Amino acid sequence: MYKTTFQNLLQFFIRSTTNLCSSRNVLGKLFLTVLVFVLSSNGIPDWQGNKNKSLEDWTWKIIKKNESIPLPFPFGPDIPSPTDNWYQRAGLQALNHKGKFYIFGGRTPLPIPIPGASIIHGDVWSSSDKGENWERILESNPPTLIPEIGLVPSDPNFTEHWANRAYFQAVKKGSYMYIIGGQDFTLVTVPNEDWPENCPDEPIFPGGPIVPCEPTIQVPVSQFFNDVWRSRDGVNWRQMIQNQAIDLEDDNPPHWAGRAGLSATVFKGYIYVMGGSVNDDSAVVIGAPAREYFNDVWRSRDGRRWERVKKNQEIDSEDPDPTHWAQRAGGIAVVKGGYMYMVGGEEGFTCTPIDPTQPFLGFEEPCPPYFNDVWRTKDGVNWKRMIDNQDVDLDNPTHWSKRPGHQVVVAQNQLVLFGGFGLGENKLGNEPSNPSDVWVSYNGAKWEKVSDAPWNADGSEDIKYDFDAVVEKGYGKFSDAIYTFGGDRETFDFFDTENYKNVDNDVWKFSLPKKKEVEEEIEIVLALHQNYPNPFSESTNLKYTIPNRAYVAINIFDNRGRFVSRLVGKTQNAGDYESTWNGKNYKGKNVKAGYYYAILWSHGKAETIKLYKK
Repeated sequence: MYKTTFQNLLQFFIRSTTNLCSSRNVLGKLFLTVLVFVLSSNGIPDWQGNKNKSLEDWTWKIIKKNESIPLPFPFGPDIPSPTDNWYQRAGLQALNHKGKFYIFGGRTPLPIPIPGASIIHGDVWSSSDKGENWERILESNPPTLIPEIGLVPSDPNFTEHWANRAYFQAVKKGSYMYIIGGQDFTLVTVPNEDWPENCPDEPIFPGGPIVPCEPTIQVPVSQFFNDVWRSRDGVNWRQMIQNQAIDLEDDNPPHWAGRAGLSATVFKGYIYVMGGSVNDDSAVVIGAPAREYFNDVWRSRDGRRWERVKKNQEIDSEDPDPTHWAQRAGGIAVVKGGYMYMVGGEEGFTCTPIDPTQPFLGFEEPCPPYFNDVWRTKDGVNWKRMIDNQDVDLDNPTHWSKRPGHQVVVAQNQLVLFGGFGLGENKLGNEPSNPSDVWVSYNGAKWEKVSDAPWNADGSEDIKYDFDAVVEKGYGKFSDAIYTFGGDRETFDFFDTENYKNVDNDVWKFSLPKKKEVEEEIEIVLALHQNYPNPFSESTNLKYTIPNRAYVAINIFDNRGRFVSRLVGKTQNAGDYESTWNGKNYKGKNVKAGYYYAILWSHGKAETIKLYKK
C-alpha cells in the first residue's frame, strides 16, 4: 500500500473515531482509549526516516579542553587553587540539574611512588553554558591534624557538607541532588617497627626498583561511606543519614554497609542503591584486606529511611540460569522505560597471579575479572538476565567486551555504552588497552556497535574510564546529546613516573551535528516544552525557551482554571531555561492528584501544556 493512501485512510479513521468519541457514546470513548494505548505501545510507521534515532551519524566535539592545573602545595607551587577550572580527576560524579551541569568530588593522582596515592576532592562546580565555563561553588573539606600521625580526612559525621570522596554516586530526585556512599584515601605516617631489619636488599621482582626503607612508613588508609546528603543548589547540604558501622555478618542490617563503586539510580519514586565493594584492591594497595563485593538492593524515598529488597548473596558461577546478578562493583544502574538495568562491572581491577612472585606464569580464573552481562527488573526484586556474561571475539565482536569503568546512559531511547578499562593481551594492565567503541541497545539483549572512536580517539591511550556522563534531552528536530566529564587513562604501570598525568578535566559532547539536526536556520520562538516526568508524583521539570529579553511568567492552574502556583515571575534574557514544580500550591500544601495546566506568558504571547499529578 502506498504511503499516501495509508495516510488518507488513517486520517479518515481518526476523524471518524474523534467524531464518535466527541458524543456521549461510552463505547466510543473506551475504543479511543484502547487505540491510543495500542499506538503508544507499538508505535506507528516512521515515514520521515528520522536519523536522529540512530547514533551512527553522531560526532564528538570538545567543549572544554584538557588543561593541566598545578597540584596544590606541597606537590606543586604554594598558590591558591583555581576557582574557574577543576583539577584533573577520575571517580567523579556529574549531574544535569535545573539547567546547569554540576561536578562533584573525585580523585587526582599524586606524583609519589605509592600506588593509589591521590588528592580526594569534596568540592562542587557548576556550569551554566553546557560545560564550557565553570565556577567553584563549594570547596573541599579541610583535613584534620592528628599529632604523630599527620593530616587525615575529617570525620564524615562532623563536616559541614559531605566528606571528600571518590567512586561514589550522585543522583537527582525531584528538586534535590543526592550524594551517596563512596570512599576516601589518605596516607598515614606510622613507625616502621622492624626497621632496619626489614629493609630489602634486592628488588621485589627482577628489573624492579629496590623499595626505599625508612624509620617511618606511609600506610594507605581508606574510609568507606554509607551516608547520604542532599541539596537543592549544590552549596547548602543536609545529611539525610549518618555514616555508620555495619556488621557484614548481620543478616538483618539496619542500613547498607559502607562501600565504593556502588550503583545508584532513581526508579519509580525510589532511590535505589545496589552492589559495590569495601576494602582497597590489592592491585592498588599491596597487603590490603581482601575486597568484599555486594549484590544487595536497597531503596529509599528520601535518602533517610532505607529498605532492603534483595539480600547480599553468593551466586554459583556454574548455575546456567541464575536469578540474580553476581556480586560486583562498578556496575551501571540505569533506567529506561519501565525497567531498571544493571550493566557490567568488575570483581577485581586486575587478574590474580597463580604465583604472586612470578606473575607471568599465569592467572587464576576469572581473568579478566570483569562482567559484560545485562540484567533488568521492574521492582528491584525480580531480575531477568537479558544477555549472559561472555567472552568476545575482538576481531569480530557481536557484543561489547568485558570492562570496568564504563558508562551507560539513555539517549534517543537507547542504552548507550562506551569507555572503560582494558587489561590487554598480557593481562597485566601495564599497557594502554582500553576498548575503543560505542554500543547501543533498545532492551539490553541485542547490542550494535555504532562507533569505534569515542572522544575522537587515535588509540586505546585516549579512551577514558572512571569518567561520568549526563544527557541533555532534545526537543522537536533536535536530538539528545551526551556530555562526558574528566576521567582516567592511567595504566597499572606503577613505575611510569608520568603515568599519574593521564587523568583529565575536559568536557566532550557526543551528538548529531547541527547540519544534520536542521537543514536550515530555525527561528527561535517562545516555547514551553512538555514537562518530565509526566505523570509525576512528587515534582516535575519544565523547560522553556525565551527568544528575547523580556518579563516571563509561568503559572500553574487546576482543571477548573483556578490559580495554583507561580513558578517564574521575572525578567530573563534570551535562552533556554528550566523550572521545577514541587506539586504544591502557593500556600505550600501538596495538591491532590489530577490534571493541571502550566501557562508560559511572555512577549504578549502564551504557551500551555497539560500536566498530570499521580
